[in-house]
Amino acid sequence: MKNTFALLTLSLVFLYSCIPSGDSAEVTIINGQFLGDFPDSIAYTVPIDGACSFKFSEYVPIDPSGSFQVNVTIQKPAFIKIFSRGVGGTVIAEPGKTYDVKLIKDAELDFIVQEPYSSVHEAYENLAPPSHIQRAASKFDGDTTVELVAKAIEDSRIKELAVFLELKENGDISEDVYSLIELDRNVFYSSIKATKSLLKFYENSGSEDDLFTTGWKQMWQDVWQEQNPNQSDLKSSSWYYDLVDNYVEYKTYESYNFDLSKFREDQIRDSVHTQVVRKSTEYLNNGALEFYQAAYLYYAAIHVDYEKELIGLYQNFISQYPTSEYTKHVEPLISPVIAYHEKLAQPMGDGIAFVDDFENINSLNELISHFAGQKVYVDVWATWCGPCKEEFNHKKELSALLSKYGIESLYISIDTPSKERQWKEMIKFYELKGKHIRTNEALSKDVRDLFDDGGSIIIPWYLLFDEEGHLVKKFASRPSELDSLENEIVVM
Repeated sequence: MKNTFALLTLSLVFLYSCIPSGDSAEVTIINGQFLGDFPDSIAYTVPIDGACSFKFSEYVPIDPSGSFQVNVTIQKPAFIKIFSRGVGGTVIAEPGKTYDVKLIKDAELDFIVQEPYSSVHEAYENLAPPSHIQRAASKFDGDTTVELVAKAIEDSRIKELAVFLELKENGDISEDVYSLIELDRNVFYSSIKATKSLLKFYENSGSEDDLFTTGWKQMWQDVWQEQNPNQSDLKSSSWYYDLVDNYVEYKTYESYNFDLSKFREDQIRDSVHTQVVRKSTEYLNNGALEFYQAAYLYYAAIHVDYEKELIGLYQNFISQYPTSEYTKHVEPLISPVIAYHEKLAQPMGDGIAFVDDFENINSLNELISHFAGQKVYVDVWATWCGPCKEEFNHKKELSALLSKYGIESLYISIDTPSKERQWKEMIKFYELKGKHIRTNEALSKDVRDLFDDGGSIIIPWYLLFDEEGHLVKKFASRPSELDSLENEIVVM
Protein backbone atom coordinates (compact mmCIF):
# COMPACT_ATOMS: atom_id res chain seq x y z
CA MET A 1 0.00 0.00 0.00
CA LYS A 2 1.25 3.45 -0.76
CA ASN A 3 2.83 5.48 2.00
CA THR A 4 -0.24 6.98 3.62
CA PHE A 5 1.74 9.77 5.23
CA ALA A 6 3.55 11.07 2.13
CA LEU A 7 2.44 14.61 1.32
CA LEU A 8 2.26 15.77 -2.12
CA THR A 9 4.07 18.96 -3.07
CA LEU A 10 1.62 19.63 -5.96
CA SER A 11 -1.79 21.51 -5.71
CA LEU A 12 -4.66 19.03 -5.97
CA VAL A 13 -7.12 20.88 -8.18
CA PHE A 14 -8.73 19.36 -11.21
CA LEU A 15 -10.88 19.48 -14.34
CA TYR A 16 -14.21 17.78 -15.00
CA SER A 17 -15.72 16.99 -18.37
CA CYS A 18 -17.38 14.02 -19.98
CA ILE A 19 -18.55 14.08 -23.58
CA PRO A 20 -20.48 10.92 -24.49
CA SER A 21 -20.99 10.16 -28.14
CA GLY A 22 -23.97 11.98 -29.55
CA ASP A 23 -24.21 14.59 -26.77
CA SER A 24 -23.58 18.23 -27.55
CA ALA A 25 -20.59 20.07 -26.15
CA GLU A 26 -19.23 23.59 -26.46
CA VAL A 27 -15.83 25.22 -26.38
CA THR A 28 -14.99 27.15 -23.24
CA ILE A 29 -12.34 29.85 -23.66
CA ILE A 30 -10.05 31.10 -20.88
CA ASN A 31 -8.08 34.21 -21.77
CA GLY A 32 -5.23 34.70 -19.34
CA GLN A 33 -2.66 37.35 -18.46
CA PHE A 34 0.43 36.48 -16.40
CA LEU A 35 1.80 39.54 -14.59
CA GLY A 36 5.35 39.54 -13.29
CA ASP A 37 8.15 37.15 -14.20
CA PHE A 38 6.36 34.54 -16.31
CA PRO A 39 7.44 31.22 -17.87
CA ASP A 40 7.25 30.14 -21.52
CA SER A 41 4.09 28.09 -20.95
CA ILE A 42 1.34 27.46 -18.45
CA ALA A 43 -0.33 24.21 -17.39
CA TYR A 44 -4.01 23.45 -17.23
CA THR A 45 -5.94 20.35 -16.26
CA VAL A 46 -7.64 18.45 -19.06
CA PRO A 47 -10.76 16.27 -19.14
CA ILE A 48 -10.48 12.53 -19.73
CA ASP A 49 -13.67 10.49 -19.67
CA GLY A 50 -15.21 12.79 -17.09
CA ALA A 51 -12.39 12.34 -14.57
CA CYS A 52 -10.68 15.20 -12.74
CA SER A 53 -7.02 14.90 -11.81
CA PHE A 54 -4.00 17.18 -11.62
CA LYS A 55 -2.04 14.18 -12.91
CA PHE A 56 -3.46 14.73 -16.38
CA SER A 57 -2.42 18.20 -17.53
CA GLU A 58 -1.36 19.92 -20.74
CA TYR A 59 0.39 23.18 -21.60
CA VAL A 60 -0.21 26.26 -23.75
CA PRO A 61 2.43 28.87 -24.63
CA ILE A 62 2.60 32.29 -23.03
CA ASP A 63 3.37 35.04 -25.55
CA PRO A 64 5.93 37.85 -24.94
CA SER A 65 3.23 40.06 -23.43
CA GLY A 66 2.33 37.43 -20.83
CA SER A 67 -0.94 36.42 -22.53
CA PHE A 68 -2.23 32.91 -23.13
CA GLN A 69 -5.45 31.16 -24.10
CA VAL A 70 -6.89 27.82 -23.00
CA ASN A 71 -9.67 26.20 -25.04
CA VAL A 72 -11.51 23.22 -23.57
CA THR A 73 -14.54 21.44 -24.97
CA ILE A 74 -16.95 20.54 -22.18
CA GLN A 75 -20.52 19.39 -21.85
CA LYS A 76 -21.10 20.32 -18.20
CA PRO A 77 -19.64 22.84 -15.75
CA ALA A 78 -16.04 21.94 -14.99
CA PHE A 79 -13.19 22.83 -12.65
CA ILE A 80 -10.21 23.95 -14.74
CA LYS A 81 -6.98 24.60 -12.87
CA ILE A 82 -4.50 27.06 -14.39
CA PHE A 83 -1.05 26.97 -12.79
CA SER A 84 2.68 27.63 -13.13
CA ARG A 85 5.58 28.56 -10.85
CA GLY A 86 3.50 28.33 -7.71
CA VAL A 87 0.84 30.69 -9.06
CA GLY A 88 -2.62 29.60 -10.10
CA GLY A 89 -6.25 28.99 -9.34
CA THR A 90 -9.45 27.34 -10.46
CA VAL A 91 -11.88 28.41 -13.14
CA ILE A 92 -15.37 27.00 -12.59
CA ALA A 93 -16.16 26.89 -16.29
CA GLU A 94 -19.47 26.49 -18.08
CA PRO A 95 -19.77 25.25 -21.67
CA GLY A 96 -19.51 27.96 -24.31
CA LYS A 97 -18.53 30.81 -21.99
CA THR A 98 -15.41 32.97 -22.02
CA TYR A 99 -13.43 33.80 -18.88
CA ASP A 100 -10.73 36.41 -18.35
CA VAL A 101 -8.18 35.61 -15.66
CA LYS A 102 -5.07 37.22 -14.22
CA LEU A 103 -2.16 35.44 -12.55
CA ILE A 104 0.04 37.77 -10.53
CA LYS A 105 3.46 36.59 -9.37
CA ASP A 106 4.35 37.34 -5.72
CA ALA A 107 0.97 38.93 -4.96
CA GLU A 108 -1.16 38.13 -1.93
CA LEU A 109 -4.11 37.59 -4.28
CA ASP A 110 -2.38 35.87 -7.19
CA PHE A 111 -5.38 34.55 -9.16
CA ILE A 112 -8.30 36.68 -10.28
CA VAL A 113 -11.29 35.77 -12.44
CA GLN A 114 -12.80 38.99 -13.71
CA GLU A 115 -16.46 40.01 -13.94
CA PRO A 116 -19.10 38.83 -14.54
CA TYR A 117 -17.93 35.57 -12.92
CA SER A 118 -15.84 36.93 -10.05
CA SER A 119 -18.24 36.27 -7.15
CA VAL A 120 -18.35 32.48 -7.38
CA HIS A 121 -14.62 32.27 -8.02
CA GLU A 122 -13.78 34.50 -5.10
CA ALA A 123 -15.97 32.33 -2.88
CA TYR A 124 -14.33 29.16 -4.16
CA GLU A 125 -10.79 30.50 -3.75
CA ASN A 126 -11.69 31.52 -0.19
CA LEU A 127 -12.14 27.83 0.63
CA ALA A 128 -8.32 27.65 0.55
CA PRO A 129 -8.17 23.95 -0.33
CA PRO A 130 -5.22 22.12 1.25
CA SER A 131 -2.54 20.46 -0.85
CA HIS A 132 -3.41 17.03 0.52
CA ILE A 133 -6.43 15.35 2.08
CA GLN A 134 -4.52 14.52 5.27
CA ARG A 135 -3.90 18.22 5.84
CA ALA A 136 -7.61 18.79 5.40
CA ALA A 137 -8.35 16.03 7.91
CA SER A 138 -5.88 17.49 10.43
CA LYS A 139 -8.23 20.47 10.85
CA PHE A 140 -10.41 18.16 12.95
CA ASP A 141 -7.66 16.75 15.18
CA GLY A 142 -8.92 18.73 18.16
CA ASP A 143 -12.17 16.75 18.31
CA THR A 144 -11.58 13.73 20.53
CA THR A 145 -14.54 11.43 19.83
CA VAL A 146 -15.89 10.07 16.58
CA GLU A 147 -19.21 11.79 17.27
CA LEU A 148 -17.57 15.19 17.68
CA VAL A 149 -15.46 14.67 14.57
CA ALA A 150 -18.47 13.66 12.48
CA LYS A 151 -20.46 16.69 13.70
CA ALA A 152 -17.58 19.11 13.07
CA ILE A 153 -17.08 17.77 9.54
CA GLU A 154 -20.78 18.03 8.74
CA ASP A 155 -21.00 21.55 10.19
CA SER A 156 -18.08 22.64 8.03
CA ARG A 157 -19.65 21.12 4.91
CA ILE A 158 -22.96 22.89 5.51
CA LYS A 159 -21.25 26.21 6.26
CA GLU A 160 -19.26 26.11 3.01
CA LEU A 161 -22.23 25.15 0.87
CA ALA A 162 -24.38 27.91 2.40
CA VAL A 163 -22.21 30.52 0.64
CA PHE A 164 -22.85 28.97 -2.77
CA LEU A 165 -26.50 28.31 -2.03
CA GLU A 166 -26.96 32.04 -1.42
CA LEU A 167 -25.21 32.81 -4.72
CA LYS A 168 -27.59 30.44 -6.50
CA GLU A 169 -30.66 31.93 -4.84
CA ASN A 170 -29.48 35.42 -5.82
CA GLY A 171 -29.08 34.29 -9.42
CA ASP A 172 -25.30 34.73 -9.38
CA ILE A 173 -24.62 31.12 -10.37
CA SER A 174 -26.59 28.53 -12.29
CA GLU A 175 -28.17 25.38 -10.88
CA ASP A 176 -25.59 23.30 -12.75
CA VAL A 177 -22.66 25.21 -11.25
CA TYR A 178 -24.12 24.85 -7.77
CA SER A 179 -24.63 21.11 -8.33
CA LEU A 180 -20.99 20.71 -9.34
CA ILE A 181 -19.76 22.56 -6.26
CA GLU A 182 -22.15 20.64 -4.00
CA LEU A 183 -20.94 17.31 -5.37
CA ASP A 184 -17.32 18.38 -4.97
CA ARG A 185 -17.84 19.48 -1.35
CA ASN A 186 -19.69 16.27 -0.53
CA VAL A 187 -16.88 14.12 -1.92
CA PHE A 188 -14.29 16.30 -0.19
CA TYR A 189 -15.86 15.90 3.25
CA SER A 190 -16.56 12.20 2.75
CA SER A 191 -12.87 11.84 1.90
CA ILE A 192 -11.98 13.64 5.13
CA LYS A 193 -14.12 11.23 7.15
CA ALA A 194 -12.55 8.27 5.36
CA THR A 195 -9.06 9.68 5.98
CA LYS A 196 -9.74 10.31 9.68
CA SER A 197 -10.97 6.72 9.98
CA LEU A 198 -7.92 5.34 8.20
CA LEU A 199 -5.53 7.28 10.42
CA LYS A 200 -7.41 6.16 13.53
CA PHE A 201 -7.17 2.58 12.28
CA TYR A 202 -3.38 2.90 11.99
CA GLU A 203 -3.19 4.58 15.38
CA ASN A 204 -5.26 2.11 17.38
CA SER A 205 -5.24 -1.18 15.50
CA GLY A 206 -3.89 -3.91 17.75
CA SER A 207 -4.05 -1.80 20.91
CA GLU A 208 -5.43 -3.43 24.04
CA ASP A 209 -8.57 -1.31 24.16
CA ASP A 210 -8.88 -1.39 20.33
CA LEU A 211 -10.32 2.11 20.10
CA PHE A 212 -10.75 1.72 16.35
CA THR A 213 -13.82 -0.48 16.83
CA THR A 214 -15.65 2.01 19.07
CA GLY A 215 -17.19 4.00 16.21
CA TRP A 216 -14.44 4.88 13.76
CA LYS A 217 -14.97 1.71 11.77
CA GLN A 218 -18.68 2.50 11.52
CA MET A 219 -17.96 6.02 10.26
CA TRP A 220 -15.58 4.53 7.71
CA GLN A 221 -18.22 2.07 6.57
CA ASP A 222 -20.85 4.82 6.39
CA VAL A 223 -18.71 6.81 3.93
CA TRP A 224 -19.35 4.19 1.25
CA GLN A 225 -23.09 4.55 1.78
CA GLU A 226 -22.73 8.30 1.20
CA GLN A 227 -20.41 8.00 -1.78
CA ASN A 228 -20.01 5.00 -4.05
CA PRO A 229 -16.58 5.30 -5.70
CA ASN A 230 -17.85 3.35 -8.69
CA GLN A 231 -20.47 6.02 -9.38
CA SER A 232 -19.27 7.75 -12.54
CA ASP A 233 -20.35 11.32 -11.80
CA LEU A 234 -18.15 11.47 -8.70
CA LYS A 235 -15.20 11.81 -11.07
CA SER A 236 -16.21 15.44 -11.46
CA SER A 237 -14.99 16.11 -7.92
CA SER A 238 -11.56 17.52 -7.30
CA TRP A 239 -11.12 14.92 -4.55
CA TYR A 240 -12.23 11.79 -6.35
CA TYR A 241 -8.80 10.14 -6.40
CA ASP A 242 -8.47 10.53 -2.63
CA LEU A 243 -11.89 8.96 -2.15
CA VAL A 244 -11.30 5.97 -4.43
CA ASP A 245 -7.77 5.42 -3.12
CA ASN A 246 -9.11 5.29 0.42
CA TYR A 247 -11.87 2.92 -0.73
CA VAL A 248 -9.29 0.46 -2.10
CA GLU A 249 -7.45 0.62 1.22
CA TYR A 250 -10.68 0.10 3.18
CA LYS A 251 -11.73 -2.91 1.12
CA THR A 252 -8.23 -4.35 1.40
CA TYR A 253 -8.20 -4.11 5.19
CA GLU A 254 -11.75 -5.40 5.34
CA SER A 255 -10.61 -8.52 3.46
CA TYR A 256 -8.16 -9.08 6.35
CA ASN A 257 -10.90 -8.46 8.93
CA PHE A 258 -9.00 -5.27 9.80
CA ASP A 259 -6.09 -7.32 11.15
CA LEU A 260 -3.10 -5.15 10.28
CA SER A 261 -0.55 -7.81 11.24
CA LYS A 262 -2.00 -10.32 8.76
CA PHE A 263 -2.06 -7.66 6.05
CA ARG A 264 1.60 -6.83 6.67
CA GLU A 265 2.58 -10.50 6.47
CA ASP A 266 1.12 -10.68 2.97
CA GLN A 267 2.63 -7.32 2.05
CA ILE A 268 6.11 -8.64 2.82
CA ARG A 269 5.53 -11.42 0.29
CA ASP A 270 4.15 -9.12 -2.38
CA SER A 271 5.38 -5.98 -4.12
CA VAL A 272 3.53 -2.93 -2.84
CA HIS A 273 2.40 -1.50 -6.18
CA THR A 274 1.40 -4.90 -7.51
CA GLN A 275 -0.73 -5.51 -4.44
CA VAL A 276 -2.54 -2.17 -4.76
CA VAL A 277 -3.28 -2.66 -8.46
CA ARG A 278 -4.48 -6.22 -7.92
CA LYS A 279 -6.78 -5.16 -5.09
CA SER A 280 -8.18 -2.27 -7.13
CA THR A 281 -9.16 -4.77 -9.84
CA GLU A 282 -11.27 -6.60 -7.28
CA TYR A 283 -13.14 -3.57 -5.96
CA LEU A 284 -13.58 -1.09 -8.82
CA ASN A 285 -15.66 -1.25 -11.97
CA ASN A 286 -14.17 -0.64 -15.38
CA GLY A 287 -14.53 3.16 -15.61
CA ALA A 288 -13.28 3.82 -12.09
CA LEU A 289 -10.59 1.17 -12.47
CA GLU A 290 -9.09 2.68 -15.63
CA PHE A 291 -8.87 6.10 -14.00
CA TYR A 292 -7.51 4.81 -10.70
CA GLN A 293 -4.83 2.57 -12.15
CA ALA A 294 -3.62 5.31 -14.50
CA ALA A 295 -3.54 7.87 -11.68
CA TYR A 296 -1.86 5.40 -9.33
CA LEU A 297 0.85 4.56 -11.88
CA TYR A 298 1.42 8.28 -12.38
CA TYR A 299 1.65 8.83 -8.62
CA ALA A 300 4.08 5.94 -8.17
CA ALA A 301 6.32 6.86 -11.11
CA ILE A 302 6.56 10.58 -10.35
CA HIS A 303 8.72 9.81 -7.30
CA VAL A 304 11.42 8.65 -9.75
CA ASP A 305 12.41 5.57 -7.74
CA TYR A 306 12.63 3.53 -10.97
CA GLU A 307 10.81 0.55 -9.50
CA LYS A 308 10.93 -2.27 -12.03
CA GLU A 309 7.49 -3.60 -11.15
CA LEU A 310 5.95 -0.40 -12.58
CA ILE A 311 7.01 -1.52 -16.07
CA GLY A 312 4.96 -4.70 -15.89
CA LEU A 313 1.98 -2.91 -14.34
CA TYR A 314 2.08 -0.27 -17.07
CA GLN A 315 2.29 -2.93 -19.79
CA ASN A 316 -0.72 -4.68 -18.26
CA PHE A 317 -2.58 -1.36 -18.22
CA ILE A 318 -2.04 -0.61 -21.92
CA SER A 319 -2.93 -4.21 -22.75
CA GLN A 320 -6.20 -3.89 -20.86
CA TYR A 321 -6.91 -0.35 -22.12
CA PRO A 322 -5.20 -0.09 -25.54
CA THR A 323 -7.01 3.15 -26.49
CA SER A 324 -6.92 4.83 -23.08
CA GLU A 325 -6.51 8.62 -23.17
CA TYR A 326 -4.66 8.41 -19.87
CA THR A 327 -1.73 6.63 -21.53
CA LYS A 328 -0.18 9.76 -23.04
CA HIS A 329 0.14 11.22 -19.53
CA VAL A 330 1.52 8.11 -17.85
CA GLU A 331 3.90 6.93 -20.59
CA PRO A 332 6.41 9.84 -20.21
CA LEU A 333 6.93 8.80 -16.59
CA ILE A 334 7.29 5.09 -17.32
CA SER A 335 9.71 5.48 -20.25
CA PRO A 336 12.58 6.61 -17.95
CA VAL A 337 11.93 3.57 -15.75
CA ILE A 338 12.34 1.31 -18.80
CA ALA A 339 15.50 3.18 -19.85
CA TYR A 340 16.85 2.91 -16.31
CA HIS A 341 16.66 -0.87 -16.23
CA GLU A 342 18.04 -1.19 -19.75
CA LYS A 343 21.02 0.88 -18.63
CA LEU A 344 21.62 -1.37 -15.64
CA ALA A 345 22.38 -4.26 -17.98
CA GLN A 346 25.46 -2.37 -19.20
CA PRO A 347 28.82 -2.25 -17.37
CA MET A 348 29.67 0.58 -14.96
CA GLY A 349 31.03 3.58 -16.88
CA ASP A 350 34.61 4.83 -16.72
CA GLY A 351 35.42 7.53 -14.19
CA ILE A 352 33.10 6.16 -11.50
CA ALA A 353 34.80 4.99 -8.29
CA PHE A 354 33.93 4.31 -4.66
CA VAL A 355 35.87 5.69 -1.71
CA ASP A 356 38.07 2.96 -0.22
CA ASP A 357 36.70 1.37 2.95
CA PHE A 358 33.79 3.81 2.83
CA GLU A 359 31.75 1.75 5.31
CA ASN A 360 34.17 2.69 8.10
CA ILE A 361 34.54 6.44 7.50
CA ASN A 362 32.82 8.20 10.41
CA SER A 363 33.30 11.95 9.84
CA LEU A 364 33.41 14.45 7.02
CA ASN A 365 36.94 15.56 8.01
CA GLU A 366 38.11 11.96 7.81
CA LEU A 367 36.46 11.60 4.41
CA ILE A 368 37.97 14.80 2.98
CA SER A 369 41.41 13.72 4.20
CA HIS A 370 41.28 11.03 1.49
CA PHE A 371 41.50 13.89 -1.04
CA ALA A 372 44.69 15.52 0.31
CA GLY A 373 46.08 18.04 -2.17
CA GLN A 374 42.85 18.18 -4.17
CA LYS A 375 40.03 20.67 -4.31
CA VAL A 376 36.67 18.91 -3.88
CA TYR A 377 33.11 19.72 -4.93
CA VAL A 378 30.72 17.74 -2.74
CA ASP A 379 27.20 16.74 -3.74
CA VAL A 380 25.07 15.47 -0.84
CA TRP A 381 22.11 13.53 -2.21
CA ALA A 382 19.84 10.48 -1.81
CA THR A 383 18.07 8.08 -4.12
CA TRP A 384 14.66 9.32 -2.93
CA CYS A 385 15.44 13.01 -3.60
CA GLY A 386 13.78 14.23 -6.80
CA PRO A 387 15.53 17.65 -6.92
CA CYS A 388 18.89 15.86 -6.48
CA LYS A 389 18.22 13.80 -9.57
CA GLU A 390 17.06 16.86 -11.49
CA GLU A 391 20.50 18.38 -10.93
CA PHE A 392 22.14 15.32 -12.51
CA ASN A 393 20.82 16.59 -15.85
CA HIS A 394 23.67 19.16 -15.70
CA LYS A 395 26.43 16.65 -15.00
CA LYS A 396 28.23 17.11 -18.35
CA GLU A 397 28.53 20.88 -17.96
CA LEU A 398 29.52 20.41 -14.31
CA SER A 399 32.21 17.88 -15.22
CA ALA A 400 33.72 20.28 -17.77
CA LEU A 401 33.79 23.13 -15.26
CA LEU A 402 35.38 21.07 -12.49
CA SER A 403 37.95 19.63 -14.90
CA LYS A 404 38.86 23.16 -16.00
CA TYR A 405 39.84 24.06 -12.42
CA GLY A 406 41.22 20.66 -11.39
CA ILE A 407 38.45 19.90 -8.90
CA GLU A 408 37.40 16.39 -7.83
CA SER A 409 33.72 15.40 -7.61
CA LEU A 410 32.56 13.66 -4.44
CA TYR A 411 29.01 12.34 -4.15
CA ILE A 412 27.83 11.64 -0.60
CA SER A 413 24.64 9.60 -0.36
CA ILE A 414 22.71 9.77 2.91
CA ASP A 415 20.68 6.68 2.00
CA THR A 416 20.19 3.92 4.56
CA PRO A 417 21.84 0.49 4.13
CA SER A 418 18.59 -0.89 2.69
CA LYS A 419 19.13 1.38 -0.33
CA GLU A 420 22.61 0.03 -1.11
CA ARG A 421 21.61 -1.66 -4.35
CA GLN A 422 19.48 1.25 -5.58
CA TRP A 423 22.26 3.70 -4.68
CA LYS A 424 24.76 1.93 -6.90
CA GLU A 425 22.18 1.46 -9.65
CA MET A 426 21.45 5.18 -9.79
CA ILE A 427 25.14 6.04 -9.91
CA LYS A 428 25.40 3.76 -12.92
CA PHE A 429 22.23 5.03 -14.58
CA TYR A 430 23.08 8.71 -14.22
CA GLU A 431 26.76 8.07 -15.07
CA LEU A 432 27.95 10.10 -12.10
CA LYS A 433 31.69 10.33 -12.71
CA GLY A 434 33.67 10.97 -9.55
CA LYS A 435 34.10 9.38 -6.13
CA HIS A 436 31.14 7.96 -4.21
CA ILE A 437 30.34 7.14 -0.61
CA ARG A 438 27.19 6.14 1.22
CA THR A 439 27.19 7.34 4.82
CA ASN A 440 27.15 5.03 7.79
CA GLU A 441 25.27 6.18 10.90
CA ALA A 442 28.17 8.19 12.33
CA LEU A 443 29.05 9.95 9.07
CA SER A 444 25.39 10.70 8.40
CA LYS A 445 25.10 12.38 11.81
CA ASP A 446 28.28 14.38 11.23
CA VAL A 447 27.06 15.61 7.84
CA ARG A 448 23.64 16.56 9.23
CA ASP A 449 25.18 18.37 12.21
CA LEU A 450 27.33 20.42 9.86
CA PHE A 451 24.27 21.46 7.86
CA ASP A 452 22.46 23.19 10.74
CA ASP A 453 23.74 21.83 14.09
CA GLY A 454 20.30 20.38 14.74
CA GLY A 455 20.48 17.05 12.97
CA SER A 456 18.23 17.95 10.04
CA ILE A 457 19.27 18.47 6.43
CA ILE A 458 17.89 19.77 3.14
CA ILE A 459 19.19 18.18 -0.02
CA PRO A 460 20.58 18.52 -2.59
CA TRP A 461 23.38 20.27 -0.74
CA TYR A 462 26.71 21.29 -2.25
CA LEU A 463 30.02 22.19 -0.57
CA LEU A 464 33.47 23.29 -1.74
CA PHE A 465 36.74 22.25 -0.03
CA ASP A 466 40.20 23.57 -0.88
CA GLU A 467 43.30 21.40 -1.39
CA GLU A 468 44.17 21.65 2.32
CA GLY A 469 40.80 20.17 3.30
CA HIS A 470 39.29 23.45 4.51
CA LEU A 471 35.57 24.08 3.92
CA VAL A 472 35.53 27.29 1.85
CA LYS A 473 31.88 27.30 0.76
CA LYS A 474 29.32 25.62 3.01
CA PHE A 475 26.44 26.25 0.63
CA ALA A 476 27.93 26.19 -2.86
CA SER A 477 25.88 26.77 -6.01
CA ARG A 478 24.13 23.91 -7.76
CA PRO A 479 25.21 22.36 -11.07
CA SER A 480 22.23 24.15 -12.64
CA GLU A 481 23.76 27.46 -11.43
CA LEU A 482 27.04 27.01 -13.30
CA ASP A 483 27.98 30.70 -13.63
CA SER A 484 27.54 31.28 -9.90
CA LEU A 485 29.48 28.11 -9.12
CA GLU A 486 32.39 29.21 -11.33
CA ASN A 487 32.55 32.55 -9.51
CA GLU A 488 32.75 30.67 -6.20
CA ILE A 489 35.50 28.41 -7.53
CA VAL A 490 37.60 31.28 -8.88
CA VAL A 491 37.94 32.91 -5.45
CA MET A 492 38.86 29.67 -3.62
